[in-house]
Amino acid sequence: PQECISPAMQRVYRLGGLSDANGLGRVAALVAALSLILYWEKRLNLAVAGSCLLLCAATLVATDSRTSMVMTMAAAGLVGLRYLHRRLVPLALFGGLAGTVLLTTLLTVNVGSQRLNDLLGSLSRSGDQKELSNLTGRTYLWKFAWRAASEAPVVGYGFACSRFIMKEAPDFPTGHPHNLLLHVMLGSGFIGALCMLGMLIQQTVAMVRAPAVFADVMTVFLLVGGIVESIIFGPVAGRFTVLWLVGLCWRCAGGQPTAHRAV
Repeated sequence: PQECISPAMQRVYRLGGLSDANGLGRVAALVAALSLILYWEKRLNLAVAGSCLLLCAATLVATDSRTSMVMTMAAAGLVGLRYLHRRLVPLALFGGLAGTVLLTTLLTVNVGSQRLNDLLGSLSRSGDQKELSNLTGRTYLWKFAWRAASEAPVVGYGFACSRFIMKEAPDFPTGHPHNLLLHVMLGSGFIGALCMLGMLIQQTVAMVRAPAVFADVMTVFLLVGGIVESIIFGPVAGRFTVLWLVGLCWRCAGGQPTAHRAV
């Protein structure tokens, strides 16, 4: 177990393993996505894929990594859409859009109700709904990181040096700004952030024009997880950095494109 200190100075115990809890959760999300891909490509049988998914689900619950849970659902949804029959894709998109509109409407109508406040409080670790509005203190980090990046806007402070800057954050000292673009901006300035943004846009466009499920899953991981985590470009190249670089070269290297299949 890993002892975590929240911005509200409350102690929370989460499964961290040999990494931190969020890092272990991201590994579980990655394994779950790859298990689904390999199952649909008939490289894993149902028993092995199902066992991996059950282990990943238990790990996500034990780590209590909400970001990793969202990453897993987004990746699973993408894999499902890629392998569904073409005629089912519009139906799935319509269902997701309708569900989003319904949830947004309910939250808007009942925003002042005590029941909703209790529900939002139950989703937070501390029981305070403000934890959700400030993303467990991340909004404080973003303000500090933006001010620090503005002081070295061109080339930043040096690659992977954001850990030295963020330790000076007054509200919530940590090792990175919990946002991918801010992380790159602190290390490589606005030039590096524009390059990172360009890569994300290029890969997002390629998801539509030339679908390739592995590369697309890595792009979704960065688009979703990169909002609240610094997933890649750490001091040492981690698994997500390597797989992201593989995803960038996947299509031009002749990677297997996605084939729609009937279920």
